[in-house]
Amino acid sequence: MLSKSPAMKLFLVFALLSFVQVEAVRYKIRTLDQIGDYRMELHESSEPSNYNSLVVAISGSACYIVQISPSTNRALKDKDRVDYIVNQIYASITEYVDQRQDMIYDNLAPNFSNPSLERKCRGHALFKMSWSV
Repeated sequence: MLSKSPAMKLFLVFALLSFVQVEAVRYKIRTLDQIGDYRMELHESSEPSNYNSLVVAISGSACYIVQISPSTNRALKDKDRVDYIVNQIYASITEYVDQRQDMIYDNLAPNFSNPSLERKCRGHALFKMSWSV
């Protein structure tokens, strides 16, 4: 039988924290640009077979999670195409609001398994979209 001593509880907390840190490695994050009020970030999945890469547009009040196609992800590696793609995604966010889906914060973890995304979008209005080149 497991001891319920403070030392055992502390060990379990550290074990859980180290598991959470492993989950955070799933996405490599880089800032693509700042357009208007939005900071545009690429959250690139290290497990492309299981997870889509994301472009996340974060403003003071809103967080747009844009699922991108593998071809868009490849195109974002070409520095000459980044500005075009980011501007097109920005236009989609600001001009085509009927294409977005409202989300609730509780759905972030089960849908994306991205602790950084959860932290950055906490307290914002959440929207989900898809976009492809």
